[in-house]
Amino acid sequence: MRAGTTDTKMKNKLLVILTVVLFIVGISAFRVRGQQQSASAVQQVATRTDAASICLTSAASAGTITWTPPGGQFVYVTEIDFQRGENTTGIGSAAAPTTVSISNIQGSPIWDMASGPVTTPGINVETFTVSYPMGLKSAAPGTAVTITLPTIPANTFTRVNACAYYGY
Repeated sequence: MRAGTTDTKMKNKLLVILTVVLFIVGISAFRVRGQQQSASAVQQVATRTDAASICLTSAASAGTITWTPPGGQFVYVTEIDFQRGENTTGIGSAAAPTTVSISNIQGSPIWDMASGPVTTPGINVETFTVSYPMGLKSAAPGTAVTITLPTIPANTFTRVNACAYYGY
């Protein structure tokens, strides 16, 4: 009779231990699931940075490149290409730096390029690309972003190519 009582006590202890373990596992799973559900999406509407890009260009003196997003959306600038050079006549003396600016971007970045005589006129003096893989986001939604070129000195050229997309 004692052997049966010991078996019953062991079974009861194992049953209690199993119940406690299942309870702890159940609570842990509930907490993890609750945390996953409470996470909010970074972006509500899917936007692909490699689709529907809007690429614009300007080589005009004091020219502009402008993106005007639909209401409530932001402009995300993904790339800006800069080229500056001289024609075969060239520049005889130093000139003010070529400055390109952008509006409605936090911090209002400005890009400067050298301007002045080169030893071999008729070449690109400076060419560079600035990439923003995650997109340089406009400061305000529904507001245009404009890149402004400088007044271009005689016998030189400046070209800016830029790509962007709209999103939330």
